[in-house]
Amino acid sequence: MEKNIKISCLLSFYGDFLTDKQLELMQLHYDDDLSLAEIAGRKGITRQGVHDALRRGEQVLENYESRLRLFERYLAVKNSLDGMNEFLKDNTTLSAAATEELKARLKEAAEIWEM
Repeated sequence: MEKNIKISCLLSFYGDFLTDKQLELMQLHYDDDLSLAEIAGRKGITRQGVHDALRRGEQVLENYESRLRLFERYLAVKNSLDGMNEFLKDNTTLSAAATEELKARLKEAAEIWEM
């Protein structure tokens, strides 16, 4: 997975553990795709200051993920649900009612993870 996408996802899981300043800078860079110079100009700090804050924030996020593995588990469950959906599409031996029931339950499980 591309680093920027991964960090953006980790922000969703662990962003509340960052300082307000780190969170804001990381959202501007990873979610809003602003350059270090653009962020520095907006915030009245140096480009190096932005860079340092982003690196420290990345370390915090990676540390939480290495300990808690919430994002890793989320991806595993999502992949499992996707696999089950594919199985249902390919398997024609189930009754229509059973297939629809399984699809509904899979959709419900997927929606729980997407909250």
